[in-house]
Amino acid sequence: WNMHEPPELAWQLRTGRWQIVLDVLALLAFCMMLSVFRYGLWLTLFASLLTVAVYWLWYWKQDPVICLQKLPESDMTAAFPQWRLIYRSGNIRQVRWRSGSIRRSRLLVLRYSIWPWQGLVLRCRDFESVQHFKALQRVLYSEL
Repeated sequence: WNMHEPPELAWQLRTGRWQIVLDVLALLAFCMMLSVFRYGLWLTLFASLLTVAVYWLWYWKQDPVICLQKLPESDMTAAFPQWRLIYRSGNIRQVRWRSGSIRRSRLLVLRYSIWPWQGLVLRCRDFESVQHFKALQRVLYSEL
């Protein structure tokens, strides 16, 4: 076992604030583009601040995934490897990655449902080290 690779095919995730900053900026840009030409600047600013406040409240009610774990393969699951998402609250969800997942050198978007909001967006900074991120990529690419 290499010291830089996660043991037992489990990856601890850091709940970073970078994704929420990106989401809020995209939401603000969308609000501005949508309404500044139609409703004026003051109404646009008010609607944007209200939208960000609602999003912020929704975000803090979320239960983030703190651990991603690959389950051992058996004869029944060899064709469809299963994974386990462990949430901060202790809830556990078993998933299988679906088509539509994105695997890039510094970004993974893993979908486990047909709904676009049911997935994980993972970047290198969400892991303890770059080696942990690369190890997860190797495991995911071996599933293809």
